[in-house]
Amino acid sequence: MKTLALTAALLAVGTASAQKTQLEFWTISLAPLFNDEMNRLVQQFEKENPNVELKWVDVPANAMEQKLLAAVASGRPPAAVNLSSDMTVKLVQQGAIEPLSLTAAQKKLYFASPLDTFTYDNKVMGVPWYWAPKVVAYNADIFRKAGLDPANPRAPSRL
Repeated sequence: MKTLALTAALLAVGTASAQKTQLEFWTISLAPLFNDEMNRLVQQFEKENPNVELKWVDVPANAMEQKLLAAVASGRPPAAVNLSSDMTVKLVQQGAIEPLSLTAAQKKLYFASPLDTFTYDNKVMGVPWYWAPKVVAYNADIFRKAGLDPANPRAPSRL
């Protein structure tokens, strides 16, 4: 009888350790344009983390906030989610997301300014995933034809 109990216990441990942890992460409106890249990243992550099964869910931008709040309220939020800085502020104010624990070395992986965008009350609430600077380009000839100095553009309110 002891052998049977021990065998059953070992089988249970073996089965439990064979089960993969399932994690879900959400992005905002990346499909279908980025399907190949996202699927490649999922495969790479699963290869590097063989005990994890990763599920990518792409959510339309106009549905993200409601879907995420519903998931948080139900106790089943995704492991990670792609948010805009504006949406992050709303969710922080509602207590819907928790701060990250980043080491100094992990913080150095990001430019300070974008990381600061996701830092509230000295708590890092998110990290920049993809970041692009805002660039304004203008045609100097058109400025000159309009009687404006292209080296000293004025704010639209002053035109």
